Amino acid sequence: ENSRLGRIAVLDPGTTAWVLASAAMVLLMLFLRAIVAPVLLLACSLLALAASLGCLTLVFQGRLGHEGVAFYVPFAASVLLLSLGSDYNIYGVGHVWTRAKQTTMRKAIAERVPETSGAITAAGITLAASFGMLALVPLRQFRELAFVMGLGVLIDALVVRAVLVLLVLVVGIAGELVKGFTTTHSEERRKPDAPISEGELQKLIDGVQREALRDAERAITWETGL
Repeated sequence: ENSRLGRIAVLDPGTTAWVLASAAMVLLMLFLRAIVAPVLLLACSLLALAASLGCLTLVFQGRLGHEGVAFYVPFAASVLLLSLGSDYNIYGVGHVWTRAKQTTMRKAIAERVPETSGAITAAGITLAASFGMLALVPLRQFRELAFVMGLGVLIDALVVRAVLVLLVLVVGIAGELVKGFTTTHSEERRKPDAPISEGELQKLIDGVQREALRDAERAITWETGL
């Protein structure tokens, strides 16, 4: 029975982590209707989780000299922190993404980030303090869970959110440029009925390229405010 429990402890967390990450990815893709942004958002949440688990190992094994941490603490922390990170992503970035459909990404960030960042920061601090209360239970496993959850929530709410502002800006501008635009260019021909010569065709292509370059410069200036 103990051997079977050990095998479950080794296999199930990895399987659950992949399922959870895939579900979070699909939900973000459906909500944002994008591909690159959800990948980067999930990557930020995974980095925050990795940092939290690394600090847990460093403190309890490196500093306090424990042989290891309870097997279910990293498992529970991974599930909870990835879920909370997805909630923060949908709430914070989703508001910016929705507003960006009506205006520029730069203006959307300026309008929505102040509205969402305060709520996310307050929720993160409150939630971290709530998880910290688990440390009052005189059991090492509860103190490990309290430490990793409190630290993970703070990292996600305070550090990752600051990174995501720049991330949304870059991905948002790139998305606007990928959408493309139509450039119209006209040339008056002296002999409209005559076949188009190679020189006329090259002149027309050069004209379209100049117009497209000017349109792209105007679009980037309008989008970024630079």
